[in-house]
Amino acid sequence: MIRFTVERAVRGAPEELYAWMSDYSDRDYTGPNWSTKDGVRRSVSEQDAQHAVFTDFYGRTTLKYRAEKRAPVGVEARGTGDNMDSHVNLKVLPAPEGSRLSIDFQFEPRGAARLFAGLMSGAVKRATVRQVDCFLADFYSARS
Repeated sequence: MIRFTVERAVRGAPEELYAWMSDYSDRDYTGPNWSTKDGVRRSVSEQDAQHAVFTDFYGRTTLKYRAEKRAPVGVEARGTGDNMDSHVNLKVLPAPEGSRLSIDFQFEPRGAARLFAGLMSGAVKRATVRQVDCFLADFYSARS
């Protein structure tokens, strides 16, 4: 199992950050701060104020997610893929500088991928942290 937490101080009201992070879109991963060479994209099949269903494509890995929105404090998403399952718990908290974003990630390799979990963990963490930072850069860009 691959587990880690990403925390960031964010200049912006908690309600504004929650609205940004919980509004899933096919345009996610395509903003001005994303590299097209990463091969990452998202397809949203349904969404309302309480939940979203979407598929994230990460190169050769595809995860189908169902996200439960818990306004205004966070989102819990569970993903299932051919070689990996995922659980993501996103929390938005008030902070002196605006907001504090805390995202707990848990990835469970399945099948043959379990054999490579130790080798994959560093790459998965680095790529995920980079994605969080790109989402936040897009958040700032959209506000300016």
